[in-house]
Amino acid sequence: MQKGLGIAALVISILAVSIPVFGPWFTILAAFLAAFAYGPGLGFAVATIIIDVVNILFLSPTVWMDTAMMAKGVGRGHGQVFIFLGSQLVALIVLIVLHKRRKVPAAAAGTP
Repeated sequence: MQKGLGIAALVISILAVSIPVFGPWFTILAAFLAAFAYGPGLGFAVATIIIDVVNILFLSPTVWMDTAMMAKGVGRGHGQVFIFLGSQLVALIVLIVLHKRRKVPAAAAGTP
């Protein structure tokens, strides 16, 4: 199930890059799915979080337009970049904690 969540998160993350205006909001959904993709889906989850951060920092003009409006005190600027990046950070922390706490079956651990 974790690998399926990781693949779904990766697909949503890639689609979020090409969706204008609402794309950054899909990164939160992708981060939520990635947070629970520990174990066999770890690679997909890490790739999702990296793609989301790159999308937020470099590929989303909507986020930076909102940040500029917040800095100038014009319009509806609410600092959404902190929400988007914070969700990625929370997802990464949850992913690390869950991955470290998971139980490895005895057969997979190499014990006879």
